[in-house]
Amino acid sequence: MYLIKEIGAIVDSTKSENGVFKFTGLLGEPQLCGIYSDKYPNERKIFILDNGKTKIYAEPSKLSKSIISFETPINNELRNQFQKQFLKYENENLAPIMPDLRKAQRANDQLKINAYMIISDSLALDQRIKIYDFVESNSIHQGMAEVIYEELIPRIYLKPEEFLKVYNLYSESIKNSFYGKKLKDFIDGLNTTPLRIGEQVTEFTLNNVNGNPVSIKDYYGKYVLIDFWASWCAPCRAENPNLKRAYDKYKTKGFEIVGISLDTDKKAWKRAIEKDELNWINLSDFKGWENELALKYKIKSVPSNMLLDKTGRIIAVEIRGNELQNKLEQIFEK
Repeated sequence: MYLIKEIGAIVDSTKSENGVFKFTGLLGEPQLCGIYSDKYPNERKIFILDNGKTKIYAEPSKLSKSIISFETPINNELRNQFQKQFLKYENENLAPIMPDLRKAQRANDQLKINAYMIISDSLALDQRIKIYDFVESNSIHQGMAEVIYEELIPRIYLKPEEFLKVYNLYSESIKNSFYGKKLKDFIDGLNTTPLRIGEQVTEFTLNNVNGNPVSIKDYYGKYVLIDFWASWCAPCRAENPNLKRAYDKYKTKGFEIVGISLDTDKKAWKRAIEKDELNWINLSDFKGWENELALKYKIKSVPSNMLLDKTGRIIAVEIRGNELQNKLEQIFEK
């Protein structure tokens, strides 16, 4: 059996004897961990390792479905509550309107499109308020810092000042913890992003859905929106109908979208492209957050985008919804 600790990337191992295994050691603070068996390396259980005894009851071949009891349960309870609460929110509130939004888009029904976008924006704002309230109510717990970094940052788009508000809820001890420092580094990165208007985009080549290499240089001569997204990102999927509306309206006038996915699962990526009808250029290297261009531009959350002029110069960043539509109207309808 193997134990993976994120802090310091330490890996411990022990042998299972008569179906029983045990790890012992000292923790400086709660940390996200995973366990797996050498016989079933793809079956893993992820949890926050905390003070006291943690007991795991499982079959090695079904480790992801194991039952865990914690002597100190609060941090894992918060993690589970956050995941269930906001996944449920997305499934019950945001997901139901997406088919109607896509239907209105296919029919080019601008009134319905605008109405659904207003609903979508309102739901997203409501969710952000609920998330902040949840964090504020539980900010005294160290596990909350793990939840913020591992769950909130990758999935929910917030502005730099909103992340700073979250950080300022932390106690000094949590600010100085592993995940507290991670969040501060993330905020500093947002405030010093190299996505700067007026600069030339870094040239890159990535494979498309057919495994063929595509270079950004192939699209010089067009206005190009580079869109960082992922199949698992709910705000990204909510923005896709807006991108599709913009693409359908301006693709014959010299507009192109290059979607760069931060997925690691190729099948999930392709399913999302098909379901959301993303008929523009879609690229990925399946390295997730380690994508070279994402690292270059310090992309820490998705969706994220930049608009290029015909020479590959950045002329706008982080434009979505009506702001994107207005910008394209200025370019193509003048």
